[in-house]
Order: sequence, then C-alpha cells, then structure tokens
Amino acid sequence: MILSLVQVLKDPVILIEFVGCIEDWEKELKKKNCPVIEARFLTKYKNLSFLFEDNNKVYTIFEGNMEFHQGKTGGWMLIGDCLEEGVDDEGFCQFLVVTLIRKCPQAEGVKVHKLAVGNLEEKYYNFLSLHHFNIQHLSLVCC
Repeated sequence: MILSLVQVLKDPVILIEFVGCIEDWEKELKKKNCPVIEARFLTKYKNLSFLFEDNNKVYTIFEGNMEFHQGKTGGWMLIGDCLEEGVDDEGFCQFLVVTLIRKCPQAEGVKVHKLAVGNLEEKYYNFLSLHHFNIQHLSLVCC
C-alpha cells in the first residue's frame, strides 16, 4: 500500500489528457464557421506536438486560432507552428494530426489516450504511408 502511494507521488502530474481519436462532436462541427467551435477545437489540440513525416519537422499546434476553409472539402484546419527557423506554419486537418500526435512524445504532463491498434484511422494512415502517398496533400482531401 505504501509502495503504491510512493509510486503515485513519483508519477508526473497530468495536466492535459488528449483523446487520440476524432470524436463525434468534431465530425459534426468541423464545417461550422463559429468562434465558439474554434475555441472548442483549440481546447482539445492546443500546444500538442507532432512529427510531420513529409518534411521530418516537429510542429506544435498554435493555441491562438485556426484556419477555416470554405468548400466541399473545407472546414477547420489546425495551424502547426514549427519552431525551426525558415519553416513556415502550415494548416493541418484533425484526421492527420490526431494520428501524428499519438505517435509523437509530448511535453511532461500530457497524457495521450491511444486507440487500440487496428482501428480504421490507424489502418488508413498505415495504408497511405505504406504506399508513399503525399500526406501533405491528403490533408485537404481526407477531412
């Protein structure tokens, strides 16, 4: 009993718990251009990091705002901020970012709840990676 209490005290404090999947509310609200919805997306994603495999750069989700794209394949796009000099910020769809966040180490205090291997998103992402599709261009199509 005392040993388990000591272990709990040694474990890092969890400040953010990230659900590593696209939640139902995200699917419903992705195409609604509203500042309240933008704030809800930012609450989930802000300050999380991911490695974008197309350019092998680490991005952190910008906490200030998002981009909204009009059109059939449009909707809310997260802004990835790369701290490396000379690399521009980019817009990313949540579908891609969720998958990449699950694979990237996060700051202390962030716990990522990963889905079981074999879910549809993971299979789809692995298929694209295996066939060397340009994932950067996919972000405008997949969401």
